[in-house]
Amino acid sequence: MALLPWLSGNDPALTVLRARSADQDPTPAQLASVREQLGLDEGPFTHLAHRLGGLPQGDAGTSWVSGEAVLPQVTSAFAVSVTLMLGALVVTIAVAALVSARTLHLGSRRRLHRRTGAIGVAVLAALPKFLLASLLATVCGVWLGWFPSSGWEGPASMVLPSLALGVPSPGR
Repeated sequence: MALLPWLSGNDPALTVLRARSADQDPTPAQLASVREQLGLDEGPFTHLAHRLGGLPQGDAGTSWVSGEAVLPQVTSAFAVSVTLMLGALVVTIAVAALVSARTLHLGSRRRLHRRTGAIGVAVLAALPKFLLASLLATVCGVWLGWFPSSGWEGPASMVLPSLALGVPSPGR
């Protein structure tokens, strides 16, 4: 985040104050205090150099908003992302195997017709992931209550996102 406020064209102190308390109208004194506290007058590249310089020692800096260390939050989010990626990969491989099993079976017996099975693969390829995710969250998460529809509460929380990411992928 070291460069994002500057890249957006907004005052970084204003961005931080709005993130900390959105319902306040910042005063010039508050903006000056945040600039001094975070050293925002040094410029974006100095901040980036500080962040990058601390990485070899395992220091990713502190959050401008909460004041907490950034590295534990990043590693936690990274672990969730990798877990979700692996879940989606498993679903993708399973769906690809199911889609191609009939074709491989018929092809090995030389009874394959050109028109069979193409509609199912075309539907999978055309299915938008956001639509499938919304449908799965509504039906399986909210209506039926089988899985959590939001948040991350453990392995059950990865089922719906993994399906939403993995089901349309083999058709592409």
